[in-house]
Amino acid sequence: MIILSRQLQKPSPPVELLVNTTDLPNSSYAESSPKVESGGVTDQQLDTTDLQSSYPEVTVTEQLEAQEVTEEREAMEDQPLRKPSVVIIPAVYREWDNGWPDWTQGRDIFLYQRTDANAPNYAPNYGLEGGVYLKYLVDHYDDLPDIMVFVHANPFEHNGDILQWVDCLNPTINYTSLNTLFIGDRGVSFWNHEGIVPLNEACWRSLAEVFALELTPGGVFEPVVSCYCCQQFAISRDQVRRFSKSHYEAAYRMIGEGDYCYTGPIDPDKIWSINQPWISKENIDPNVAKERGATTQGDAMEHLVHFLLGGEPLHSQPYDTTGYCRNFLPASECSGSPCDQDYVLKKDSKYNP
Repeated sequence: MIILSRQLQKPSPPVELLVNTTDLPNSSYAESSPKVESGGVTDQQLDTTDLQSSYPEVTVTEQLEAQEVTEEREAMEDQPLRKPSVVIIPAVYREWDNGWPDWTQGRDIFLYQRTDANAPNYAPNYGLEGGVYLKYLVDHYDDLPDIMVFVHANPFEHNGDILQWVDCLNPTINYTSLNTLFIGDRGVSFWNHEGIVPLNEACWRSLAEVFALELTPGGVFEPVVSCYCCQQFAISRDQVRRFSKSHYEAAYRMIGEGDYCYTGPIDPDKIWSINQPWISKENIDPNVAKERGATTQGDAMEHLVHFLLGGEPLHSQPYDTTGYCRNFLPASECSGSPCDQDYVLKKDSKYNP
C-alpha cells in the first residue's frame, strides 16, 4: 500500500439550502409562494425532505456527498506520493572514532555511542549489535519511522550491495534480511566446543518466551534454526508494533542491559542439552557465564531475529524471486534491486550448517 499524503475526509453532514422556488417546476412552493411588488417570489428555506419530493431520484445530501468525494479525490491525485521515512540504525562501538563513513552522507542515521554512560545516546556495550537494535525499539517505540534499517558499523562486510538494497526497499515491506549468507540447520549444539550450550539454549528459549513464542517442546528436541546470517535487516513500524513496548523492554533487559541473558537454573525438563551426555557443560557456572555473556546474548538475537521480530518460520528458506520481489522494488524500476530473476539465478547462495 502506497502511503498518501492526504486521506479522504468524512462527508459533511446534510445542510439546509436557500433555494429560489421559481427554479423548481411543478413545485407547490412556486404556486403558493406570496408575491412581492417587484413581481418576483420570496426565497423560502427548504429542508432536504421537501427538496427530495421534487427530485426523488437523488437527494441533495447525496449530490453534495458525491461532489465532495469527487473533489477530494481530484485534489489527492494532484498531490505527490509521500516517500516512506527510512532511518538507518548502525551498531557502532569504536569503529567510527575517526569520523562518520562516507556512505552515511545524505541518509537519516540514528547513532548510539557505547563508551560514555554520561553522554547522550548511550547504549551499554552488551549483546553485540542486538543490544543497540533493541534499545532503539524501546526508546522510539511511540515515534518509529515507517521503515528501520539495522546494520553493523561496516554494513558492507555481509553484503557489498546493501545500500542499493536499502534504496530499493518496497514501501509495503514488513521484514527482510539484508544479508546474503544463509545458514541452514544450525542448532544450539554448534557451540559445544565452547562448553556453553545449556546457557545458550536457556537464553534462546527465554528470549522466545518474552514474545510468547516457543522454539521446540522443552527438553525433547534441540532448537535448530535456518536463517540469514549476521543480523542486518529492514523492518516496518507496523511489523515492530505487532508486539507491545513491554515485550521489547523485557527483551532488552536480557540482551542489552547486563552480563547475563539467563540467570535461572538449568531445568532438565526444559533444556534439551543438559540431558545429553555428549554436550560439554564445563562453562555453565555463573563466573564463566559472565565472560561468555556477549556470545550468549548476541548469538540469541542473531539467530532468532527473523523468527521473533520478522515473523518468519524458525526454519526459514533462502529468498527466491518471489521473496525478493515482495520486499524490494523491481530491478527494472530501481537499479541494484535483488528483485531480479538474473540476480536470484546468479547469486552465491552459501549453505553453512
